[in-house]
Amino acid sequence: MAFPQPVLIRKRRPRRPPRRIPLWPFGIVLLVAAVAGMVWTVMSRLTRPSRQGLPGYLTDDRIIEREYARLYNHQLTDPLPREDFRYAAELAARADYPGAMAVLERITRKAAVPAIYNNLGVLYLRQNDVARAMHAFREAFARDGDYQPARANLLRMQPMLDAVGAVTREVEPNDYYLLANVISLDRPVDAEVSAIGDTDCFRFEAPPAPRDMLSLEIENLSPALIPALSVFDTSDRFLGWTKDARQPGRPLTQRIAPAPKTTLIVHVWGAYKTVGKYRFTIKPLKAFDRYEPNDDILNATRVPVGQPIDANIMDGADTDFYSFVAPQAGLVRVEIQNRSATLIPAVTIFSPDRRALAFAADTRAAGANLTRGFQAAPGQVYYVQVWPQAKTAGEYSMTIR
Repeated sequence: MAFPQPVLIRKRRPRRPPRRIPLWPFGIVLLVAAVAGMVWTVMSRLTRPSRQGLPGYLTDDRIIEREYARLYNHQLTDPLPREDFRYAAELAARADYPGAMAVLERITRKAAVPAIYNNLGVLYLRQNDVARAMHAFREAFARDGDYQPARANLLRMQPMLDAVGAVTREVEPNDYYLLANVISLDRPVDAEVSAIGDTDCFRFEAPPAPRDMLSLEIENLSPALIPALSVFDTSDRFLGWTKDARQPGRPLTQRIAPAPKTTLIVHVWGAYKTVGKYRFTIKPLKAFDRYEPNDDILNATRVPVGQPIDANIMDGADTDFYSFVAPQAGLVRVEIQNRSATLIPAVTIFSPDRRALAFAADTRAAGANLTRGFQAAPGQVYYVQVWPQAKTAGEYSMTIR
């Protein structure tokens, strides 16, 4: 009997799951590419010239002809300066500053107008060359004393000038108030009026409160120089202080009392067309009394009743406020004992609610004393203002009885 052939049954191998390719390397590559793209974009924006151009740089080539006609009273017929002006602007836009400066210098041989020097100043500033920038702006002002583009650029560069710090020797150019040398109080500065018409500008900050008298002192180092000075604010507004030495070789001292922490500019020049060297120092005199600052009723100094206090009126703009507590009801007298041959004192008395109660300005003589009485309520705070008549100044003693 024949047996059937055995049937071979193949075992199926279990299917392997498809091999998965990890995706995280692709993610890293994409991230790196994205970051690189962002960096490239940012760097390209930082390094390529701005469409806005350089701040303060003039690009309108028509300005060449306008300024030339105004300065020289006839038209500019040569087209080359205007073409070079456009070419310099293109070089500056491509950040080729040395090339642009070379072209601008070439223009000055044919059309030395303020716009050329303004643009040179901007390019020097772009290269952090403050000294050459100042020289360029000075050349612009030499042709137009109030050239607004250069003025705006100087205001923009003021932080750079401040960073240079205070000087002890004059640094030219400083013949324009925006180019003033920064100086410190009590620190002498050696300087020179080097030519007729030369003006030296120095900038300083007044001390903090209380307001003080400052002595502006010029030590004359030349037998020919007649030094003169005037004081201005940072907007070039004359503040009323001015003086000259009258005679050659003599020193000069001017006292001023500016508001605390204000910035002032002193112009120094040679009067009567004189020149020479000098040494300039600004000295705080600490002329204020120990009750300062008390220039307004809100800062009135509390003083005792029955005890004299010694104080002073520093200048014609000074005024002193005091407060006291009335010990009892009845008449209270404020007595001013003049300790000066110049002061003409006056007194105003204020109630606890700071309304004027009494007024005394019945003396018109310098050096005279003054007394003013009023009725007071016990335990109440009253205020006394001591002020000068006719812009006088001097020392005094005050007693409240």
